[in-house]
Amino acid sequence: MSRRFNKPTTTVDYRQRLNLIRYLPEANAWSMDITYLKLSNGQWVYLASVLKLQTRKILAHQISATMDTKLVVTTLQRSLSTDKKPNYLHTDMGSQFTSFGFENLLERV
Repeated sequence: MSRRFNKPTTTVDYRQRLNLIRYLPEANAWSMDITYLKLSNGQWVYLASVLKLQTRKILAHQISATMDTKLVVTTLQRSLSTDKKPNYLHTDMGSQFTSFGFENLLERV
């Protein structure tokens, strides 16, 4: 009998924000997310990616053993170096995307 996997959870201190890009299909908008991947040896890694919604293409991605602010900041910086800055960036409200480091990067670009 194998033990059931319980996905790690995070807490969110922000109210849910409006989805501003739902009715703007022509807007230059990106979406970011983190995916959990279990390797064959049982280890977990995290894949962060940036999707350009207009073209449905991945602009940047990165895999890390830790799910932290550095993972999402580095991934966003890579996508900014290959494509023009988006008008909108959609993320979930995970702690990595509401962290000081990520918010600081958004203010600088």
